[in-house]
Amino acid sequence: MAEQAVWALANIAGDIDEYRKMILEQDGFSQIIAVMERNPDKLSVLKNCIWCLSNLCRNQNRIPGLFDYIQPHLLFLQNLFKWDNVNVLPDICWAFAFLTNSNPEQKKTVIEYIDANKLMMLIRCNKPSIQYPALRIAGNIVSGDENDTQRMLDAGLLNVIAEIYPRASESWKKEILWIISNVTAGTPKQINMVMKMGFINLAMNEINGNSSYLQNDAFFVICNAINGGNVEQVNLKECNDS
Repeated sequence: MAEQAVWALANIAGDIDEYRKMILEQDGFSQIIAVMERNPDKLSVLKNCIWCLSNLCRNQNRIPGLFDYIQPHLLFLQNLFKWDNVNVLPDICWAFAFLTNSNPEQKKTVIEYIDANKLMMLIRCNKPSIQYPALRIAGNIVSGDENDTQRMLDAGLLNVIAEIYPRASESWKKEILWIISNVTAGTPKQINMVMKMGFINLAMNEINGNSSYLQNDAFFVICNAINGGNVEQVNLKECNDS
């Protein structure tokens, strides 16, 4: 009965913001965790519970105050993030993707509970259901301030996305270009890291390509680099463009 109740709550939490708020106000997050703790060896129960927790993390910006009910449980979510079970990792990643798609203060709080090195490993894995939300987490983080961006760069984000870009689908390439554009919105040092990896030329190739779907994000890679780059960096781009 508890498993079916969790399943019902997960469906409700995934659909309407007001219902999600009602569940959280009734201490739903804590109660779902309690079900997990009572059934540590039942994979189907754990999977449904984590899916429900993930849905309760959705759309943080639409209704103020939802994070207040989730923040006390960040350490629990952090421990889930350490799991290697491919059946539950997608929803764990989506929970953090939802929580980092938020205001700067909340994002700063959540980032402290994310292992950047584990995140890179998940982006590299061969399970698209895990890779995509992991990539979204990284993108949300680099859309923060320069320190947040540097945390991802120090963990090797540019190397990781350079590996997966050539074989990525068009929708994934768009996501990666968005990530790169957030990096080029950073410091000259960070822009230099992008340039050394060849991403400026990659963006120019997409701009000159046939995919209008990718061109907008590719343009932002270049525009942000020009706006934030130093004179030498901008002149080098001009030389490359010519």
